[in-house]
Amino acid sequence: MSTTSTPFEMCYEAPATGCWLWTKKLHISGYAYKQWNGKKQLGHRISWQIHNGHIPNGFDVLHKCDVRNCVNPKLGLHILKMAF
Repeated sequence: MSTTSTPFEMCYEAPATGCWLWTKKLHISGYAYKQWNGKKQLGHRISWQIHNGHIPNGFDVLHKCDVRNCVNPKLGLHILKMAF
């Protein structure tokens, strides 16, 4: 694995998948977790916002790769309108 500098933390890039694996604090559920913009947020949501902008109401950021601690917005994340 090689080290990749992201705008928010250091991660490890998994060469086989391209995932940026979060190496800092993880939520109990296994997701990346960090204080950002004045509130605690999941790392994949932070990454989406840094690289793509605001997450609209009623939408969620999901992992295409199913790796909970992946924060790579290009390879692992997509946005989806949630049905309520």
